[in-house]
Amino acid sequence: MLNVSKLVFWGGWLRRHHFIILPKLIRFWLRVYHCCDIPLSGKIDKTVYFNHNDFGIVINPNAEIHEHVDIQHSVTIGIKYGSPVAPVIEDHVVIGAKAVILGDIRIGHHAVIGAATVVIKDVPPYAVVVGNPAKIIRNLNLTNEQNSSRS
Repeated sequence: MLNVSKLVFWGGWLRRHHFIILPKLIRFWLRVYHCCDIPLSGKIDKTVYFNHNDFGIVINPNAEIHEHVDIQHSVTIGIKYGSPVAPVIEDHVVIGAKAVILGDIRIGHHAVIGAATVVIKDVPPYAVVVGNPAKIIRNLNLTNEQNSSRS
């Protein structure tokens, strides 16, 4: 079965190779059937996984999403008012449901963004962030001994 990640990848491929009608139909299908706004012109890797058939996801066309990113439903990845620069999300990031990621920021590799978190500043690699505004609650790069002594 053709999942949303593959639709976005092939729609982007068709758009880059100057096909006109089919990418528009794919974008229309994503908007109407899946209730999402995922640009086909964005830099979204084909290994990005959209959970829950990407229901309610909104991504700015300037955003960069690298390999093996897991995006839950109702996530917004966009720009701050007055700035044309969108977020960059590195490899192996997990983004929880209803998270909002805004502005000229970078989400480090292997980071975890909690559900309903508002991220407006850079997130370092291996960090777990939650809250509004986002706060680092754990560093996944620490060894098990260090994590148990912090508790």
